Amino acid sequence: MKILYFSNKPVYPIVDGGCRGMMAVLSLMLHHADYDIKMVTLSTEKHPFDLQKFPDWLKERTRPEAIPIQTAVTPWKAFLSLFKQGSYNLDRFYDAEAGRQLLKQIEQFRPDIVYFDSLFTAPYHDLVTTIFKGRTVMRSHNVEFRIWEKLAAGERNPLKKLFLKKLARDLKREEIRLSRKFDVIFAVSETDRLLLQKLIPETEFITIPLPLKLPQHTADYSVGSIFHMGAMNWPPNIEAVDYLVEQVVPLLPEDLPVLLAGSFMPDKPAYHSSRIDNRGMVADPEEFICSSGILVAPVQSGSGVRVKILEAMSCGVPVITTAMGAEGLHIEHGRNILLAESPEAFAEHIRRLSTSEEERCLLGRGARDYVVKYHNFEEISKLIRDTYSRQP
Repeated sequence: MKILYFSNKPVYPIVDGGCRGMMAVLSLMLHHADYDIKMVTLSTEKHPFDLQKFPDWLKERTRPEAIPIQTAVTPWKAFLSLFKQGSYNLDRFYDAEAGRQLLKQIEQFRPDIVYFDSLFTAPYHDLVTTIFKGRTVMRSHNVEFRIWEKLAAGERNPLKKLFLKKLARDLKREEIRLSRKFDVIFAVSETDRLLLQKLIPETEFITIPLPLKLPQHTADYSVGSIFHMGAMNWPPNIEAVDYLVEQVVPLLPEDLPVLLAGSFMPDKPAYHSSRIDNRGMVADPEEFICSSGILVAPVQSGSGVRVKILEAMSCGVPVITTAMGAEGLHIEHGRNILLAESPEAFAEHIRRLSTSEEERCLLGRGARDYVVKYHNFEEISKLIRDTYSRQP
């Protein structure tokens, strides 16, 4: 089977949870030796393509090629979008020349399936189907419009709030319209699948959980510090870190280490205070996660499944988050994760876990057991194969 894999950003270098999720699902397809996969990716200012950053085995299996495109947000274009149809979030990723290059790749490769990784590639669907008559599959990373609805709800500036509300309305309309065009859509969680299926009953949605292989590293339960790791060019991560630093850390003992890590770390004074050990982008995320104690993720907005939380759980790291942070997971509070909805609740959980290696160990082992049960790589790989093998 020949699959053209089309993404809105390169999977390497892996700089955020989106890249990690993309690579995890791509690995499911690469697991099948009889799949011939050709990778075509957009290359943007924010996520430029660099073939040297790809591991050799991935270059051999997928022959990656890039299509350059300009997607930078500008105040003028953002202002003009107020008076236009469509969605500014999505329209930035469509370019006529990029479309022509994509068609050339399809004509040369002659795939059986075109796989669109994320909603941000969906604007090319109509163009692709002018020459391609096979099956089209899209992986939905999130219910995108919900992210912007939640950001708008939490915004205090009235003008910015109005703008965010318009972005959310436009995105919802386009997300529904574009999703109707695909033969199959992969949702990252059952929560997302049910919501999308209700909005778009005519499209087939299948839940494909994030597949995880248990890592080589495991948590060091002797460490009682707390940490947060995430790409800091993503508004929900910035919001979560602000909450942690400004509202939770002041309630904690002054001698408790607090670590921050992630790509695109802003030079914000609160992130570099005497209470914070800011590591920026770490060379080995898995090693950092396993050696840094307790993951604290006070997620306030967003959608989909938080890759960093699942990665930490796969290492056996104890996790404290919000109900929104655990959205889409079949978690059990107190057994495989701890939930908190206020700074005081976060501080209470942190104080208890940071002073008890036994509790860190029990919660971390419960987290790892959860990943084994619900995110088994082999089982999810079989689900992908069964879906692709079905006759259209």
